[in-house]
Amino acid sequence: MIAPSAPMQYQPVGGRRLLVALGGGAGTAAVLGYAIYYALRPLFAEVNKGLLAQLIVLGVYLILIAAFRVAFGHLRGDPIALRFSSWRDIGLACTVWLATLVVVVLCYLVISPAIGGFMNTVRLVISIGTDAKRLQSQPLSSWGVAVVRGCFVVPVFEEVLFRGLLLQWLKRYVPVYGAIALMAALFAVMHVYPILMLYAFVYGLATGMVRERTGSTFNPLIMHVLNNVVLLCVGLSIFR
Repeated sequence: MIAPSAPMQYQPVGGRRLLVALGGGAGTAAVLGYAIYYALRPLFAEVNKGLLAQLIVLGVYLILIAAFRVAFGHLRGDPIALRFSSWRDIGLACTVWLATLVVVVLCYLVISPAIGGFMNTVRLVISIGTDAKRLQSQPLSSWGVAVVRGCFVVPVFEEVLFRGLLLQWLKRYVPVYGAIALMAALFAVMHVYPILMLYAFVYGLATGMVRERTGSTFNPLIMHVLNNVVLLCVGLSIFR
């Protein structure tokens, strides 16, 4: 059972402020991204276009994280709460992550006959959800940026947005379990591809519960990093 959250000692997350932060960050990132692309394209055209694209995408996520920092204060403070809580909470997060992975595997085993078998399902999930296939034949520099982005920066952005801000906003209007379910559904929709939505929804439920149980977004972040690193490693073994 989820322990009751501590009374909020901060200004509640407002939907308008969240939209402004997200829209402002996205707009700024788009403008700077295009400017950097056209300024550096001649230089990278002779070296590695893939690296330039990876750097721009990395910059977009960093700008979005910075926008949340400006709009809602320090990332470690409430309402984002990206802070260490305890080693026990990290142990809980790792245990829940393993359990979530088992549940996801079982779910895919059930639906895999309709998708061409379990291994085909795994290959499909990995090819869409990671860079393991997209970066084949790319130089080490592109891989380095992609790993930093996919395994560390993207998890920070998604946890800050979904478990750090969106969940806190939803809790203002619906009970905590309903808020977690809605957040998980929106997290799944964000992943666009139906084959990934099941994974994302189960993962969203698990991380939402850990966020509520521990009062920290850092613990779901640990789960997210573990998840992305493991998926990438599996992808590298499949698509080598």
